Amino acid sequence: MSLFGFNLIGYETRTKAGDEFLRANYEFLNNRWGRCLFLCMISIFPFGMFRPYDQDHNNRHILLNQLLALRTDSLVRKKSKQQANTAEREEKSRTEDAARHIRDQAMKTCQKLEAVNSDNDKDDKPATPSKKTLLVNFRNEEVQLDRERLVFKKEILKLEIEEKRLDRLERHEVREKERKQLEDLHNQMSEV
Repeated sequence: MSLFGFNLIGYETRTKAGDEFLRANYEFLNNRWGRCLFLCMISIFPFGMFRPYDQDHNNRHILLNQLLALRTDSLVRKKSKQQANTAEREEKSRTEDAARHIRDQAMKTCQKLEAVNSDNDKDDKPATPSKKTLLVNFRNEEVQLDRERLVFKKEILKLEIEEKRLDRLERHEVREKERKQLEDLHNQMSEV
C-alpha cells in the first residue's frame, strides 16, 4: 500500500488496528492536513511499534480518533456554511431579478402614461412648480438667511471690539490717575 508517495511496506503494520486505520482513512490522509497528521503520528509512534494490548497504544488510538472526529466535524461545518452561502446568494439573485423585472415593467408603463398625458396637457402649465425650482428657491432662502446671520455676527463683533476698546481706555485712564497720584505723593515726600 502506498500513501502520498510513501511506500508503506517499510512500515510493517503488525497490528490489525494499524491496517484498519490506513484503509479507513486513506482518502483523509491524502490531503495536506492528513499528511501532516500522518507524519506526526509516525514520528511519535511508528506503526511497527504497536503492541496489541499496550495501554499507551490505546491512549494513542483514542487521541487519534478524537483528532479525526474534530477534522470531520470541521469539514461538515465548512460544507454547511458553503451551502448556506450559496443558498443566500441564490435567494438574493432571485429577489434582485424580480425587482429588476418589476422596475422594467413600471418604466415601460410610465413611458406610455407620460406619452398620453403629454398629448393632453401640452397647453396647460403645471399647477405646482417643478422640483428643480423648489430646490433653487430653498437654496436662495438659505443663502439669504446665512447673509443675515453673518450681518448679525458682524454687528456683535463690532460691539465687542468697541467694548474692549473702551475697557482699554478706561484701564489706561485709571493707570494714568494712579501714576499721577504716585508722582504727587512722591513730590510731597520729597518736599518734606
